[in-house]
Amino acid sequence: MIAIIGNGLAGLTFARICQLKQWDYQLIAPKARPLPNKRIMLNNRSVNFLKELNIIKPQDLKPFTELKVLQRHRLPRISLKAKNYHIEALAYAIDYQELIKNLGSDTIERTITHGATSKHSVTLSSQRETQSFDFVIGCDGQQSIVRHIAGIPIQYGNPIHCLAIPAQISSQALIQRFSKKITGAVLPGNPGMIVLTSS
Repeated sequence: MIAIIGNGLAGLTFARICQLKQWDYQLIAPKARPLPNKRIMLNNRSVNFLKELNIIKPQDLKPFTELKVLQRHRLPRISLKAKNYHIEALAYAIDYQELIKNLGSDTIERTITHGATSKHSVTLSSQRETQSFDFVIGCDGQQSIVRHIAGIPIQYGNPIHCLAIPAQISSQALIQRFSKKITGAVLPGNPGMIVLTSS
């Protein structure tokens, strides 16, 4: 039996994989909070992955053919256009609530308070009960109880965001652009890669 801790995007996606693989699992999370009203950006690989899992349909997606990164203090502006790299879109936006709805899976409302590991199993405890699992998948965010149980240290700092976009890039040169918080790179090749990172 697999325990998936957390029923956000990561936990629900892994639950769908378990369904397709016919693996026994339990999706465990505290009482659900209202979902934020927002859109999230997906790159091409993420879109293809979610399509393979039959989670999203083309009509759910809004393509972005141009991305502009505007900087303060007169720093250079980074502008990318999909047509320059022979791709349909640089990224796709999807409604977060709709995505979670499409991923819907039965969740056991339970807050894990502590646990223990042994050679062959993991024991998880809540206020109501204790249960053993063969595997535990931690999808419970920054304050992860799973990482705490496993003894994996949590390092805090400014979050780093990265967008990687596969593209056909005929240039023979690596192009890099730097600003105060944004780094952009165009990696040549077929396929090549456009990379944007921010902190």
